[in-house]
Amino acid sequence: MKAQDYVSFKNLGKETVRDIVDDLWYDKSIGQMDKINISFELFSQNPEYGICAELKMAYNELKPEIRDVLWSNYNQYLKIGTDKQKEQIKYSLWVDFFEDPQTVEEAWKMVIKNNFDIEVIRLILPISGPVPYSYKEELYSKLISDKRNHEFILDSLVGSLYDVFGQLDIQKGRDLLPKLEVNTFSVKYIKFKDHLNRFNSQRELYDYLKMKKDDNK
Repeated sequence: MKAQDYVSFKNLGKETVRDIVDDLWYDKSIGQMDKINISFELFSQNPEYGICAELKMAYNELKPEIRDVLWSNYNQYLKIGTDKQKEQIKYSLWVDFFEDPQTVEEAWKMVIKNNFDIEVIRLILPISGPVPYSYKEELYSKLISDKRNHEFILDSLVGSLYDVFGQLDIQKGRDLLPKLEVNTFSVKYIKFKDHLNRFNSQRELYDYLKMKKDDNK
């Protein structure tokens, strides 16, 4: 079934795209394969994060073959999608899948490990903060020999420290940072290096930043 056929049949022409997808996934008369295909057809036409959010809410109920379709589409958009499509997929990976302990392993496997595409990896590293550090460490070891990857590794380390759900092994981060051939005079690098060396845990850093914010009120 095509998206337009579903919209016409259900008389949803005046609804927002997210509301259409929401109705679609609650519709018990439509199979999961049709639902996922219609969802991505609508996303291709209207790349809105809300569609991705609806897919994540349905994710636990998806059959394995339907999950494969989801990841195939996510990878396709990351590789050849428009800038807006890529941004929405990246945001969905970050807040929906990487921040969720129940889905981060599968998401990392399907986007990074099973499809070792360097351009996709460089898109994903800056949003990889919530991913367990052991997963990222394995990837860093494969990338570090190419200096063109160093800035992206730095962005991943930065996100790992500052993201709300960021995961960073502080000592390993300290050991890795000097190996990166990046601009050491940038504000990003100087701030990150200072915080990385000054604090022994993210909790210490967060408490310091909160105290500093309170002092400025």
